[in-house]
Amino acid sequence: MPIQEENIVFVESQVMDDVPEGGGAATGREIVDGALNNVFEDISDLDRAYGRFNLRKLALAVRSLDTSLYGGAKLALTALPRDPAVGYTLFRTADPFDTRTQAADRVQAYLYKGPMWPGVLYDDHIAGMRAIRIIQRVDTTLPPIGKTLVLVQHEGEANAVEQYLRVTDVETVETTLTDSSGDFVRWVVTLTLKDALRHDFAGHTPRRDDLYDYDQGARLRDTTVADAARYSGAQRLAEPAQSGDLRVRAASLYSQLVPASQTETPLPDQRLADSLTLHVDAGGGHAVEVAQPAHTRSRPVTAENRRLNWIETLSPPPAPGTLRVAFMAQGVWYELAEDGAGTLGGTDPSLGAGTYTAATATAAVTLGALPDTGSQLIWTWASPVHYSIRAGAGATVDPRGALLERQLPEAERPYVPGSLRVDYVRAAAPLTLSAAPDGSITGAGVSGSIDRAGRLRLFFTELPDPETELTLRWDHLLPEDAQLDPVQLERSAPVTAAQTFDFGQALTPGGVSLVVPFIAPDATTVVEITLYDDGVGALVSGDATLVGDPPTAVSGQTLGSVDYATGLCTIDGVLEVPEWVYVTGNEDSA
Repeated sequence: MPIQEENIVFVESQVMDDVPEGGGAATGREIVDGALNNVFEDISDLDRAYGRFNLRKLALAVRSLDTSLYGGAKLALTALPRDPAVGYTLFRTADPFDTRTQAADRVQAYLYKGPMWPGVLYDDHIAGMRAIRIIQRVDTTLPPIGKTLVLVQHEGEANAVEQYLRVTDVETVETTLTDSSGDFVRWVVTLTLKDALRHDFAGHTPRRDDLYDYDQGARLRDTTVADAARYSGAQRLAEPAQSGDLRVRAASLYSQLVPASQTETPLPDQRLADSLTLHVDAGGGHAVEVAQPAHTRSRPVTAENRRLNWIETLSPPPAPGTLRVAFMAQGVWYELAEDGAGTLGGTDPSLGAGTYTAATATAAVTLGALPDTGSQLIWTWASPVHYSIRAGAGATVDPRGALLERQLPEAERPYVPGSLRVDYVRAAAPLTLSAAPDGSITGAGVSGSIDRAGRLRLFFTELPDPETELTLRWDHLLPEDAQLDPVQLERSAPVTAAQTFDFGQALTPGGVSLVVPFIAPDATTVVEITLYDDGVGALVSGDATLVGDPPTAVSGQTLGSVDYATGLCTIDGVLEVPEWVYVTGNEDSA
């Protein structure tokens, strides 16, 4: 006789319980229709408070004594629980022997590990911890509450372990760290987790260059939607349906799958728009940072305009590399960023893509998923209309590079020529500059000079790293008795065409400085010029010295000589010569 409805029954799997080995192969034990708790146990008070994910594997069996053709069966939920906190969902794995652990992995696989998160695990973490600490650069994106991240140890190896982590709370502290190159700043972000760590994970020591060894330390990855399983369920109708209707309206598209919690985090005193920083070419190969409040625009997502493709003309026009588009899908925010060349993309290609045309200030994006109804599409950007680049306006850019000027402290105590050292960091590498006895300073990407009065000038064609201090170290000359104020020896002589001046004692090379009055070309103006010995016997006029009308530069000219052994100087004019002994050290930062 033909197979009837009563011949098709549900049978139990090998283990009907929420244990790792639950499920398995089908058995011959029939599940009695209409019996109480024949699949799930009663809901306890604890389950109502904290939530529970119950998973049971059922199989269909045909109980017939003949060989009639079995044409298949249909399964549907025809009644919903009265309790709104309880939900039923059906799915199949197409594996007659899988267990609860494998089925639960399919449920969890709606999220799959994606690109690297812009942060790393801070030091080692052990199994059982319910919070982790990560290191991120300041102003990078923080994990939102409810975000799921993945920790992976030994990725791609036979002993690899990983765990999906759902964030329930986020705390951030801006911390100053120190390495051999000096101080640098990072965020230390503490993430409270819904579930404790099930494995030990090796972390990392913070690095200035953010180059970490993932062969030893764990990787922290973002997650993307994978939809590894297809679910079936039932929903109440939002409005009555009649026989013959071709369309019905359900109360919701969504069903409860796993327990979840929501946490409200007040954010008082926040800016209405973020502050964005532009890196602007200031000429001569140098860049400066220009901060400004962000421009924003939002577009509401409704049931009528919900779509994947969005086009927007932005005013004022965005600066290259500053445009961001944020959207919410399935309750999670995603962001697409413009790369400066007109292409918009996310951390993973599945999040969406787009283009920006600078000529028309028009952006077109295709989202990776339909945005949630009731959410907003948010555009954020910075614009160059708020500033003018004046590099080269009315002046010629100095080919020697960006200028740094510094006057050494205690100028009344002349510094020892050749003793200056300048320490700084460039490209994450510590560098040291040294001044020659004649005051010249040279190095890779930098040049400059320092005179006997401690006036320092450095020209950088390759700038130091941001957040880097220049440390200056030098020796200065003190009087013979350290308890006394500095003193100087003074000599004078009348103006002659060629004045020979004898100090009557030996002089230290590089330690002679003289202030000499010279008669300007107009024969009436007397101009004082400071002369320095160059360490090899010549008296040279100081840097940027001008004489006459119109002014004529006389800096760097040899205007006399000195015999260090006898103390005999040949000069023109009235001289004032300080001489110092004993050396001590100094240090300063610029």
